[in-house]
Amino acid sequence: QKPSSMYQIDVSLRIMGVCDHVGLKHIQHMLQKIHYHYKTSFLGPNEVEKVRYAVLKLGQLLANRRNTDNTSQELIPLFLPSPTGYDWHLINSTELVFIDSTRYNSGQFNFVNAPYSLFQIPPDTRPKFNYEHRFRNRPLLSTGFVDTSQSERNYPKEMTEKDICLRLPKQIRPKGMSFCCYEKVVLLNAEDTDSSLSQHMRNLKPLLEQFKQIFPDIVSHYSLPDTQVE
Repeated sequence: QKPSSMYQIDVSLRIMGVCDHVGLKHIQHMLQKIHYHYKTSFLGPNEVEKVRYAVLKLGQLLANRRNTDNTSQELIPLFLPSPTGYDWHLINSTELVFIDSTRYNSGQFNFVNAPYSLFQIPPDTRPKFNYEHRFRNRPLLSTGFVDTSQSERNYPKEMTEKDICLRLPKQIRPKGMSFCCYEKVVLLNAEDTDSSLSQHMRNLKPLLEQFKQIFPDIVSHYSLPDTQVE
């Protein structure tokens, strides 16, 4: 926010491109600059935190406005974070996928040979509050605790990758996982594996045997009087 002494030159500042709030184009430009600077290397810890803030702020801005053609123009090209092990880099949003279904939430994915990478928001790595140093001159609430609401108020609220992607224009939206992957059985004997599908089939086996024993009685009960079940 500009100091009150600068209000008189507000028009001049706008002509120079100075804004009193953060917009979509600022977020796009920031992510693009970081991408170009770290194009051949992974992001540093400070940049990872900047990217996390920028992506959450992007989601917040998109939530407060309607999608228009101008939205796409402001965000093209859009670079979003993707992990490689414990490292992070920025990739064009059209080359990313996001988890759009709960069935993929607990999955372990390997994107080494895939044409896409996974869009993921970096975890919060901000240091825990150091009350002795950070809040030495901060006021205490009536409860005796330090008032941290002001410092936290400006940080964007938590959002999921799906929340952000569904608010992006389709032209730059990462692809949903369910639209670009499929599952298949690759072993002839599924019982030899420890997968959840194999375990599910093993659990069904005794139930099928029981069902076979009681099925004739079920049919007889709902059949016509003259119907016989072999």
